[in-house]
Amino acid sequence: MVTQNIKRRLVGFLTRHIVRPVEDLASEQIFQQIFSQQCSNWQIRNDFYPVGGAASYSLMYLLVRLLTENKIESIVEFGSGQSTILIDRLRLDAARHVCYEDDAAWHVAVAKKVSRCDYRLCPLEQRVIDGVTCRAYSGVTPIEFDLALIDGPRGVDQYSRFGCIDTIRSNPRKDFVIVFDDCNRPGEVQTIQVVEKALASKGIGFEKRELGGRTHQAVFAAGSFRKVLYYW
Repeated sequence: MVTQNIKRRLVGFLTRHIVRPVEDLASEQIFQQIFSQQCSNWQIRNDFYPVGGAASYSLMYLLVRLLTENKIESIVEFGSGQSTILIDRLRLDAARHVCYEDDAAWHVAVAKKVSRCDYRLCPLEQRVIDGVTCRAYSGVTPIEFDLALIDGPRGVDQYSRFGCIDTIRSNPRKDFVIVFDDCNRPGEVQTIQVVEKALASKGIGFEKRELGGRTHQAVFAAGSFRKVLYYW
């Protein structure tokens, strides 16, 4: 029995720390190739650098398909960077794109690369939501959205990026996509669980799947957008 327990623990360790990272790296390389091809197809200038703390190729691939294969008219984004620039270049002319950022220096850098985004510098404030104390963007105005991308502010260990809850709850639309980056981190897992309960309490029919590359994304899809879960 002791030997079997050791074997199970060893297999679990190898899976988490060797097998899955290797699989994620292989997937990231595939997403990079597809993303580069799609940039060429859609004549998008490909000066992106999805490395380090920036959006991964899995996320950039997903955004390209979401924006080119669906009629997305309203986008809200928490956190900014490579994804913001991509959305700015690719979204419909009539679409609305609101993005929140708390870092002033980063806001200046990204602002130089976007021309159509409603790009807002909003310092973080301490808030209490559902009994959870969190750091959230100040001055957020909830809007109706077809696509919500949650990739900011900087992640924390407990209920990370929890300030997005109010915007998600207030969205009246039944057809939408919500993308959480870094969804495999403990703090994001807690927030995602709250989002699942919030959507269920509104009686919204949705499905959720995880996309994995260098970073992992949890994707909620409701109504006519459920088809996007077959993009991978």
